[in-house]
Amino acid sequence: MVPLRVAIRGQRRHRDDARSAADGRILRADAARIQYDVDRRILTIVGYSLNETVVVLDRIREMMRKYKKMSTAHIIDMSINAVLRAPS
Repeated sequence: MVPLRVAIRGQRRHRDDARSAADGRILRADAARIQYDVDRRILTIVGYSLNETVVVLDRIREMMRKYKKMSTAHIIDMSINAVLRAPS
C-alpha cells in the first residue's frame, strides 16, 4: 500500500523506487507460487510411490503366510503382479 501511495503522490525519484519495490514483490510472489506448485507435485509423486511400496510389501507379507513352501523370489513376483493387476 505504501509503494502505491508514493508512486501516485511522491517525487519522480521516489515513484521509480516505489515501482521497483512493488515489481520486486510481485516477482518474489510469483517465484514462491511456482516453487510451491513444483514442491506440491513432487510430494504428490513421492506420496503415490510410498503408498504403492506399502501395498506391495503388505501383499508380500500376506502371500508369505499363505504360500509357506514357495520361494521368496516367486512370492515377490506374484505380489508385484497382483498389485499391478488390481483395479484402482
